[in-house]
Amino acid sequence: LFITFLTSLFAFYEVGIVGCCVYIKLAPWIKSDILNIDWGFMFDSLTVVMCCVVTFISFLVHLYSTEYMENDPHLVRFM
Repeated sequence: LFITFLTSLFAFYEVGIVGCCVYIKLAPWIKSDILNIDWGFMFDSLTVVMCCVVTFISFLVHLYSTEYMENDPHLVRFM
């Protein structure tokens, strides 16, 4: 989770500070003469901010839960 948070910080630097939106095209979905729809990811400023917030909170919850359950005698039940 920490590596994911660092990746989202890098994306925040690219999009938020440098100011370039990033679009990653994965595959074409519908392709015809007049209509082209692709599967992909679009990273704009809102997307990267939410990605940073969600990954940071997830990292903190994971860290807290592992420390909280460390001395529990029934740890095997939760793993």
